Amino acid sequence: MTKNILVVHSSLNGWRSVSSALARSFVDQLAAQGAVRVKHRDLAVDMLPHLDAAAMAAWQVDSEQRDAEQQILTDRSDRLIAELEWADLLVVTAPMYNFAAPSTLKAWVDQVVRARRTFRYVDGRAVGAMQSLQSVVITTRGGFHRDTPHDNVVPWLSTVLPFIGIEPAATIYAEGLATEKAGDSTQQAESELADLATQMMNGGFEYVAA
Repeated sequence: MTKNILVVHSSLNGWRSVSSALARSFVDQLAAQGAVRVKHRDLAVDMLPHLDAAAMAAWQVDSEQRDAEQQILTDRSDRLIAELEWADLLVVTAPMYNFAAPSTLKAWVDQVVRARRTFRYVDGRAVGAMQSLQSVVITTRGGFHRDTPHDNVVPWLSTVLPFIGIEPAATIYAEGLATEKAGDSTQQAESELADLATQMMNGGFEYVAA
């Protein structure tokens, strides 16, 4: 069975970045063990505008009542959501910049986390629409911030992705990339991703907590 993989790259360095290289290695490992179809969205190349009042208002208008500008704003969000709906696996690269995720990744999240489209409230509880989608987050950092108060990347993604129904399958860290530990850290991340790919493609996957 073919697995559809959506890779969202958020490094400002695009495909030259460590996070993108790790994501490509992971996809290659998956492809080596089974049939995959892959879509890459590079947020450094195709930069999205930050959410504004006009877009938020457009989403709240019924489709038959939108004007041309409101339809353009809604179509952008719909295209991004359609990529999620197509995918079986979401791979997100999330380098840490100034103790947070890149603003380009926040812009993407704000386009796909949309009331009445990817989540709705039922009996006062938020229910996500992406119930069949798993995610793997690959996060890179110059220093060492895992499981510390300084890490605002993983806790945020671990909250916002499940909010729309995306199951967090694994979080892979490559830390200390500005230190002498960079090579060891990258090698460890590559090894963890290779193991994860084998588990996923051979039906033996178990949840890996962040």
